[in-house]
Amino acid sequence: MYEGELSEKFGLLLGSTAGRGIGSVNSMKCLYCNSSQVETQVGFLLCKQCRSLTCTDPLPANTYNPSYHAYRISWFRPKIYFLRAKSLACGLRKNITIADVGCGAGHALYWAKRYGCKTVGYDISSAPNSADAFYSDLNEMVAKQNRACDVVWCWHTLEHTESPRELLKSTFEILKPGGKLYLECPEANMTLAAYPMPEIYKAASFPEHRGIPSTQWINQCSTEIGFKIEFDEVPLEGRWLYPMARDPMIARRFVYSR
Repeated sequence: MYEGELSEKFGLLLGSTAGRGIGSVNSMKCLYCNSSQVETQVGFLLCKQCRSLTCTDPLPANTYNPSYHAYRISWFRPKIYFLRAKSLACGLRKNITIADVGCGAGHALYWAKRYGCKTVGYDISSAPNSADAFYSDLNEMVAKQNRACDVVWCWHTLEHTESPRELLKSTFEILKPGGKLYLECPEANMTLAAYPMPEIYKAASFPEHRGIPSTQWINQCSTEIGFKIEFDEVPLEGRWLYPMARDPMIARRFVYSR
């Protein structure tokens, strides 16, 4: 069940690290730019070319068990208000089509529905079916929602996949011409600047996260796919909600248009 759910998570984009030669330093490559020019650390690689981080430890069993998205929407959970602010900052407006790639339990799509939007969700099959059109197969979503979405959200999903280019390409394919992708994930340079090297593994949430991409790679890959760069920024909604948070902000938001 675990391996099947992993495959569903990103339409066979996730998987084991066996194919990347884990355990053989000479064959280790960057998950993002595929460069073999890497600096080997305990449990991860630092790419000398694009400055991204690649986890070399295997994904633990039961990482994506059925309870991964089990919590429900509640007005007593601060996260629901955080997601409203986040959604509004990421293109939410009335009566459009919004896709959430890695939608989880559908908390962000909840706000999209309240704004009268048609919603498209993508996640593992055990996630609650919270969208008007929900998919656990990436290829099916791309085929049925090709150029159908005004806005695509992909928040904290890219770091979970071992095929990041394919995931980004799928978000491009479901966007309408002129539509926008709001991509958010931990960023490698921010992580490296915020933590000393011995603390990077824990700060990057390895091994659940399969890697942490750099701004350099994200922008290069996105433009090669066909996206137009709008801007990038450090999302501040979390600080509004959790002003006493001690951990440094290591996530970055990238906005692209088709």
